[in-house]
Amino acid sequence: MMGVIRFINLIFTKMVDQASESNLMTMGLMFFVAEVIADALVVFSSKAARQIAGVSVNAAV
Repeated sequence: MMGVIRFINLIFTKMVDQASESNLMTMGLMFFVAEVIADALVVFSSKAARQIAGVSVNAAV
């Protein structure tokens, strides 16, 4: 989860640095794509954690 927060923070920092020389629509699209990537990482890590937890429960039984 912290990796996703660092990723979004990095993208946001770059957007703020380029704010004076970029188009607002371009920056909005860039942030949207970064958010979609971050959301996908959260979903995949959640599924992986659920599978790992299921395997450990089956191994204990």
